[in-house]
Amino acid sequence: MLTVKVPRLPVGIETAHIGEVYVTVGQEVTRDQKVCCVETDKIIFDLRSPCNGVVENIYVKEGEFHEQSAVLIEIMTEDVEEVDFESTENDLHHSDEKEEVYVVDHELKDKGNICLFAPEIPVANDNVVSVFIKEGTSVFKDQVLMDIETDIAFFEIKAPHDGVVCNLFKLPNDTVNSGELMLTLLSDYDKALEYNKALLAEQQLKRSMINEIEEDSKLEACIEGQETVEKHGDVQDEESGNDSTKHVNTASPSTTHYFLLIFIIMLFLVSALAAWIFISLDYDILI
Repeated sequence: MLTVKVPRLPVGIETAHIGEVYVTVGQEVTRDQKVCCVETDKIIFDLRSPCNGVVENIYVKEGEFHEQSAVLIEIMTEDVEEVDFESTENDLHHSDEKEEVYVVDHELKDKGNICLFAPEIPVANDNVVSVFIKEGTSVFKDQVLMDIETDIAFFEIKAPHDGVVCNLFKLPNDTVNSGELMLTLLSDYDKALEYNKALLAEQQLKRSMINEIEEDSKLEACIEGQETVEKHGDVQDEESGNDSTKHVNTASPSTTHYFLLIFIIMLFLVSALAAWIFISLDYDILI
């Protein structure tokens, strides 16, 4: 007898949610047949039969939570080969399982008329995508289809209208940048038209706001340039004033020297006149 167990869980996740159980007690199963679906916050994963046999016991019900390695289903088999169902074949980190679970062939593939894009994400290349739906599944309005988790923010991508998932462009644990296409939906024509018109109007508004910001930036740069020119002119005026002061200061010594020279000449003339008077008086006395 072989068992189907909860596989290894991602780091930080202690329990797995049991989704749909695909088999019943007594049912014959083949190797690799889907027997049960388990879900976590990061991934939805189908568990498969490790052998050909008959379902002997089912220990779980839909909606329950079970820890890693808990026995979910027992399968009676005559196969001699032992299979370790906890191997990397059913590891929730197994990357090859993502496309098998989420990306499938269906008749509405590539026929979506609503595109859902990633919102503005603060930090690029530092986020993780969780996916809660598969291609070809029906969704209802406001249903959470994906979420994007970063270190500082959490974003949900919801269905804008009832519809069918046509294409998934992001899978679990992928990273995403702002504005990237996440998935497409096929919805009623009128609803899709209404949504696309609203999306176009929102994008035009964003472009208008960006243009206004750019114009404001140009105006601010122009004002800053004018202020710089005015400041430069003030500096030149101050420098000119300083130069004038320097010229005045350099002219002052010349004026001082001029008056000093006149004073010396006048003093010389006065002295000469006094000497002449003195000599004249002495000559009169002698006579």
